[in-house]
Amino acid sequence: MKRVKEVTIMKSNDEFLVKQCQNGHLDAFEELVHKYHQKVYSLCYRFSGNHDDANDLAQEAFIRVYHSINKFHFKSAFSTWLYRVTSNVCLDEMRKRKRKSSVSLDSPMETDDGELYFNLPDQKFNPELMAERKDVQEIVHKAIQELPKDQKLTLLLREMEGFSYDEMAEVMNVSVGTVKSRLSRARNNLKEILVQKTELFPDKSHLKGKEV
Repeated sequence: MKRVKEVTIMKSNDEFLVKQCQNGHLDAFEELVHKYHQKVYSLCYRFSGNHDDANDLAQEAFIRVYHSINKFHFKSAFSTWLYRVTSNVCLDEMRKRKRKSSVSLDSPMETDDGELYFNLPDQKFNPELMAERKDVQEIVHKAIQELPKDQKLTLLLREMEGFSYDEMAEVMNVSVGTVKSRLSRARNNLKEILVQKTELFPDKSHLKGKEV
């Protein structure tokens, strides 16, 4: 019951702040920015891969929210609407420039054929291995960039941001079934791209996974 109460209080607080913003109170908007800045920044960083661009994207997201706040009619949670705006900002930027996205190489990525591991030795000060690690990162980054934008967004929200299927469906304004379908296609397409790109490596053990 405590968790339900906390969520209810949070939603109620957001509703109050949004209504205050719609009535022209800038301090209420500043409070919303303070509350959600880190989460918005995190998503922007996953898309852009660097702090400077992430800051710019986060700022643009909040600018759009500020100018569109009167169009928010409380049909969904404010946080859901905010992430939707942020996702659109990032997708708009993707259309302008192809950027490399940050991805963790330490955890396996789930695919329909099993888990895909990016198995790299943990020897930070070995120059040869550091160069090797950079090569693998570049391949993964480029592979993700080759995915269709909807698949990329779905993959990042799930694998990098840890969103649930229901949360993703709300943010992307699609059904849960569509989310699962896009995610499956994204994982399979990424695996196929990575298999092709491993031809650049004399030793394919750098990318280790079932049938990879």
